Amino acid sequence: MRRFLITLGFMTRIPVSQTLEYREGDLEKGIVWFPIIGLLLGAIAAILYGFFSVFLPKELAVILAILTNLCLTGAFHLDGLCDTVDGIYSARTKERMLEIMKDSHIGTNGVVALVLDLAWKYIGIYYSRVPMLTILLLPVAGKMIQGILGYKAKYPRKEGLGLFVGTVTRGRIWICYGIGVMFLSVGMSVMQGVQARTTAHLLYGGVLGIGISLVLLLFAIWFRKYIEKKIDGITGDVMGAGSELSEMVFLLLLNINGIL
Repeated sequence: MRRFLITLGFMTRIPVSQTLEYREGDLEKGIVWFPIIGLLLGAIAAILYGFFSVFLPKELAVILAILTNLCLTGAFHLDGLCDTVDGIYSARTKERMLEIMKDSHIGTNGVVALVLDLAWKYIGIYYSRVPMLTILLLPVAGKMIQGILGYKAKYPRKEGLGLFVGTVTRGRIWICYGIGVMFLSVGMSVMQGVQARTTAHLLYGGVLGIGISLVLLLFAIWFRKYIEKKIDGITGDVMGAGSELSEMVFLLLLNINGIL
């Protein structure tokens, strides 16, 4: 529980006790909690969506749910996406890309990524048939693959911290991913059950959740290799970008042919 709270305090703006004893390696070991923290964030946003949708138009309720997640996380991963896109698509040398990614200012590419990310989430949630459950599972889809991005990876800068880069063990990344698979499978079963209420659809939902998890895994592996070719390593910004992009892939898969 101590390690969970430390990880929660690092990943979110949710206040935790300042008296917790921090030990070396706590954050790296805490990666197993990522999908659980994602589920917590999704639950808060989903509950508020349900509350707001009672007396507000669906469009506003979706926006407020997205805003809730941004407030809870401080747009932590979204910032990483903007920095990564600014650097990778600057068409500069590896060293210059890393400098741009470290710059606190946001460029044109980052603005485009930010707008596309938020618009994608809005449309993906709005057109899903079970928006509350989609909101619940969305952060899980993003956080379950982050360990894969950092596993045995190289930090490309000479100085700086890459807390999860090359420091997470194989066992912990598979625990992290496995918990995410479980959440997505159960969640997809519930989604199918809400619509059809038959055992066959419940089983179909579970298989669908596993299938989506495998696609997210393949996407994470591809994204990691793509970035490593660009900057010869992985940074914290890249891990954040991977989380945001995985959420976008998740929403795309949910809306293919009206799966939800």
